[in-house]
Amino acid sequence: MKRAATAMACVLLAGCDAMPPARPGTGATRARTESYVAVPPGSVPRGTTGALAQLLPPGPPITRELMARGRERYDVFCSPCHGRAGYGDGVVVQRGFTAPLSFHVDRQQDLTRARVVEVITSGFGLMLSFAERIPPQERWAIASYVKALQLSQSFPIDRLPDDLRSQVER
Repeated sequence: MKRAATAMACVLLAGCDAMPPARPGTGATRARTESYVAVPPGSVPRGTTGALAQLLPPGPPITRELMARGRERYDVFCSPCHGRAGYGDGVVVQRGFTAPLSFHVDRQQDLTRARVVEVITSGFGLMLSFAERIPPQERWAIASYVKALQLSQSFPIDRLPDDLRSQVER
């Protein structure tokens, strides 16, 4: 009886540490090593106050670096559906997927950066949430790029400087 109680106590106190090591190359080994990967500096766990605060307007200031990052991320995550210029003519649409609204219709022109971030976060219509794939700061970068893309496609040609106007009219 005493032996059984001692064995039970050892099992309860030892927990998982009493388990023999997994064989190399098995899923259990990979899971154990992946769980010890260091968290990148500046990371904020999803759903925490810090993560939610990063989504609050007005967002980061618009800089060249932010716009460059926004374009790069837009090309990766958004252009397959929305197209490079934002007209809703991306490669998946050309293959039969339902086209999203063009960013250049009046209704979409009125979107704020905060609303674009919200749509990236939660999804809209057939668009799925990208919250798990795109960190908050990159969502702001994409939103800034979308607004610049809208401006670039709707800027009146007659307001361009002469040297640029001649290039557009060719």
